[in-house]
Amino acid sequence: MKDRFLLRAAYKEQLDMLTMEQRGTLFTAIICYASDEEIPEMDGLVKMCFSFIRQQLDRDNEAYDAKCRKNAENAKKRWDNTDAIACERMQDDANACEPMRTDAKQHARINSHSDSDSDSDSDSDTDIKKEPPKGGEKESAPRFHPPSVGEVRAYAVEKGYNVDAERFVDFYTSKGWKVGSAPMKDWKAAVRNWARSERQGQAAKPKNNSNFQSRDIDLDNLLKAGGLYG
Repeated sequence: MKDRFLLRAAYKEQLDMLTMEQRGTLFTAIICYASDEEIPEMDGLVKMCFSFIRQQLDRDNEAYDAKCRKNAENAKKRWDNTDAIACERMQDDANACEPMRTDAKQHARINSHSDSDSDSDSDSDTDIKKEPPKGGEKESAPRFHPPSVGEVRAYAVEKGYNVDAERFVDFYTSKGWKVGSAPMKDWKAAVRNWARSERQGQAAKPKNNSNFQSRDIDLDNLLKAGGLYG
């Protein structure tokens, strides 16, 4: 049972055909139909008007239900994406804490050896020294995290860009946060390119120039040429 329905101005065409009493019967029938209740008895004219209005009510209900389903699907997608990002960040935090726990265990083991034997302490210190990174090795790039709508909007305002943050996030979410076929590495660069493309698109719109040239017409000479007067 729905607690509301849409009354359209187009229904006036049917109402103009009815008396005030018939209009009351018609409106009661509409209320009962929208509430899934038993429809009252109607005469032929009221029943005809009601049939037209009922068809529009059914179309409005179908459109409303489809919109609700679409909004629910979009909300679920955004929620699932938010959960995935939160899990990745939690995993990254756990990975960042692991070297600290390892260093603490090594430090405790070194102190234990130091209390028992100074010679073994020296050997342990030598064993646990980490080798410096080789010159040819590069540090791994930081993991990419898709931005939220608020982060994109804040960056656009900071840079003075006229960017629809929600449309930007929805667009790259649907593409799996890829630029072409490659994974996105810097979303701020993507925002800058987005703003640049929109500015270029607006500048490329043609101006509404007329291709017709105005001409001066001598009406008197035109009438004389046509023989309308001497």
